[in-house]
Amino acid sequence: MSLFIPERFTDTHCRRHGWWVLLALTALLYLPGLGTLPLMDRDEPRFAHATVEMMQRGTWVIPYFNSDPAVSDATRIQQMRDGKGAMEVGYRFDKPPLTYWWMRLHYQLFGVNEFAARLHSVVATWLVALVTFGIASRIAGARAGLAAGIAWITTLQVIVHGRLCVADMPMVLFVALACWALLECLVGEPECLVPSAQCAVPESESANAKPHPPELSTEHLALRTPSPFWPLILHVSLGLGFLAKGPIALLVPGLALVLMRFAFWRKPLPWRRLKLLPGLLLTLAIIAAWGRSCPGGNAGSLLEGGHAGACGGAWCQGFQRPLPRARLLPSHRASEPVSLDRPAADGLDQSA
Repeated sequence: MSLFIPERFTDTHCRRHGWWVLLALTALLYLPGLGTLPLMDRDEPRFAHATVEMMQRGTWVIPYFNSDPAVSDATRIQQMRDGKGAMEVGYRFDKPPLTYWWMRLHYQLFGVNEFAARLHSVVATWLVALVTFGIASRIAGARAGLAAGIAWITTLQVIVHGRLCVADMPMVLFVALACWALLECLVGEPECLVPSAQCAVPESESANAKPHPPELSTEHLALRTPSPFWPLILHVSLGLGFLAKGPIALLVPGLALVLMRFAFWRKPLPWRRLKLLPGLLLTLAIIAAWGRSCPGGNAGSLLEGGHAGACGGAWCQGFQRPLPRARLLPSHRASEPVSLDRPAADGLDQSA
């Protein structure tokens, strides 16, 4: 796994310098041209302009898009109850607000431009590399961790999505962080992932001995106690992941936990270490803090107004229709520039 890490870079060197190596590689691959290429596709201008409208209205809660400032939220909710979609009345509830918050911070630092609109994806890509570095270092050593971080940064699909003004990378960041927290909660804090008796190497063989792959066991788990901060990190990451891109951030760590229990170890896990009851209450509190602040004072007004139906219908239609050509190969629509100053993105109903 660490074949392209020179042998002279020991675990100590990689642990000490790995973060800035990953930072330098991310800057080299992701920053050039980040603000030169105009916003493209469908989602980039929607995210970018919705953030601008939130700034213009002075709100951190409600994502607006192509909205009329003269129309009140009460009128919009009533229109949604009458059958109109959220986009038609000037809302953009397709994605939760965390990505808009992150983009707004960069807008305030660097101005409203393409570079600031996409910078959150670059930063999130580097942070995911650090999480990957941490997970792999935990399992197989710092050299393997650095190799894993480099592999993440240089993956083609990551290079594509890590330079886009969308919510994918923030969601991946919190999902990866939740999975790291799961590992730490269940395994604890040993120096390696096998019992100390198995880690020990006789002095006569230590010079030529090759490290054995870790063999996880529930007996080893019972000997270690995780840091009390990891359950907190786990459930906060789940809540922030939901605020980045919705329920998918909860499903992926849950699936990883199920596979860990029934497909790989096939032995009981120390579930109590996850502190599921207080932790899930914390996760729901983070999610509800935004939902309660939505128009009408609670998320129920949006559900009654058709928000759930509109989003659910959009997700279902997304699986039924073919992939856009822009996602598969360059096309005229994928190359069409969209300005941040333009009030309506290409292909949108401008009557909203």
